[in-house]
Amino acid sequence: MKKSALILTFVFSSLLLLLTISGLAHTQSPANADPVFILPGREPIDSGGGSLDLPVDDLSDAGRQAIQAELNQNMAQLAVDGLLMTDETTAVSLSWPLSASNGLDDYGYHGISGFVDHDSRYGYLLDYACGDRTYDVVGYNHKGTDFFTWPFAWNKMDNDEVVVVVAAPGTIIGKRDGNYDRSCAMNNGDWNAVYVRHNDGSIAWYGHLKNGSLTSKSIGDTVITGEVLGVVGSSGSSTGPHLHLELYTNATFTTLVDPYSDNCNTSSSWWQAQRPYDDSAVNKVMTGSAPVEWTTCPNPTIINEKTEFVGGDDIYFTTFYRDQLAGQTSQYTIYQPNGSIYDRWTGSISAEHYASSWWWWGYSLPADAMSGDWTFEVVFNGQTYETTFQVSSYIHITAPAGIVFWQPGSVMSITWQDNLPGDVQIDLLKSGIVSTTLALATPSDGSYVWTIPMSSSIGLGYQIRIADVTDTAVSATSQHFAIGSQEQFDNLFLPLTLK
Repeated sequence: MKKSALILTFVFSSLLLLLTISGLAHTQSPANADPVFILPGREPIDSGGGSLDLPVDDLSDAGRQAIQAELNQNMAQLAVDGLLMTDETTAVSLSWPLSASNGLDDYGYHGISGFVDHDSRYGYLLDYACGDRTYDVVGYNHKGTDFFTWPFAWNKMDNDEVVVVVAAPGTIIGKRDGNYDRSCAMNNGDWNAVYVRHNDGSIAWYGHLKNGSLTSKSIGDTVITGEVLGVVGSSGSSTGPHLHLELYTNATFTTLVDPYSDNCNTSSSWWQAQRPYDDSAVNKVMTGSAPVEWTTCPNPTIINEKTEFVGGDDIYFTTFYRDQLAGQTSQYTIYQPNGSIYDRWTGSISAEHYASSWWWWGYSLPADAMSGDWTFEVVFNGQTYETTFQVSSYIHITAPAGIVFWQPGSVMSITWQDNLPGDVQIDLLKSGIVSTTLALATPSDGSYVWTIPMSSSIGLGYQIRIADVTDTAVSATSQHFAIGSQEQFDNLFLPLTLK
């Protein structure tokens, strides 16, 4: 795996950061850049991001030979039982081997951390497109394609959110289950896996599955495209949750197949629809109460996702990418409920390539932030991604406050704070019941002046209520006040006191 010092530059309104990434670690540091002030005055309180280490694996020659011997023995018995079908005239065509489950609605859920290594020399990397997106370990050249889950791989594994599915129909010729599935290092451990022989005699290995998640089907049973084989895990010699898909042309296991085709693997592609080498996309956009907290392997990530806020809250906007490339510009926009722009900024990286990356900005919402459904939108690589969050409505009456006496004919100042996008209704209450509507469809500008009629009844227990005209359940009620002077009340209640 190539590791070098990489520099990331993001340009955005009022605050500019340069995040220094060392290898694939997640660190950041400030720097200077030419500013692009899109909406001056909207300054983030903080920002950050980076790229995470990618999972890798290892399978020793002895381990691979043991698997091959077991599969050959199983196939010999299945042939005797008449359970192996052969049609060598029909070439295998692979569908995508992963699928989201359990209500996962992210835009994406994977990245590719390693293709097949076409250079057998240790330390020399060559993938199918003549790049170096593969890896070696001592005595092992990577022999499969690694599909890692992103973001929050351990959370996805714990919640069974990404499953491995059959890429091409065939017969199960081997299963291994019951092995530890939270591996964080190369350990020569046994993995959990399902092995499928296709009708043309080719064989697919689906490895590193979650313990106890494997299909209930047995060796000799047939499976069809899209059928669930298990949950993506990290069993065996693995540093994190991912699917290792390994392919061979036949039972001799002498011809390894790279399903991807390009200049450094000129064999025909095995995919029904081969995805781009750099499959750049946004996997997830989200809002939260704090930045994501990346924990040590194999602990779940502390995501801090949140979608409901009130004025004055801090809110963090995060975007998760796969295959992010230098020069690709992202436009980020925060929309208020009325469609107006709260803030907008742009960002790009100067690093050549990140298989996985995430970038976040924190804002302090104003106390009078508009109530309703807000939108965080990211436009990247010709696609639009968005998530919504809610700022709750509130009304806070600042006057009248305390026990005060208002005389008929005097002017009462009514003041309040709110974050409503529309008008309010102001009512006079007497003993909790609406006595008079003072104003209907008044702009929610926080102040109203009422001249108390001379005909008003002298008494206690008055209140002001202010409500959203479109949703009267959103309301606030002032403290009690009296209409009449202190002297009038003394004269009114003194005879009762003397008795």
